[in-house]
Amino acid sequence: MKFNYYQIVNKINGKKYIGITDREPLTRFAEHKRALRNHNHVNYKLQKDWVDYGEENFDFEKMIEETINNVQTLVITEEKEDNFKDLL
Repeated sequence: MKFNYYQIVNKINGKKYIGITDREPLTRFAEHKRALRNHNHVNYKLQKDWVDYGEENFDFEKMIEETINNVQTLVITEEKEDNFKDLL
């Protein structure tokens, strides 16, 4: 199974939202944009910044693509996600 790490970056203040998906990253980003445009994104901090700074001040970037072959690899992947969150 393939997973993609991605980030949504606020170009004004440098804040980042980091996510992981098993779908195509651009498809996932479109879902984020739809929720943000409708003012109902689950991450209230990202939603507030989207409203305050405007859509044009956000970039979407694919970070890492990984293929998961077993449960042990999945645990390691989850640990990497936690490490990404620590960078924020």
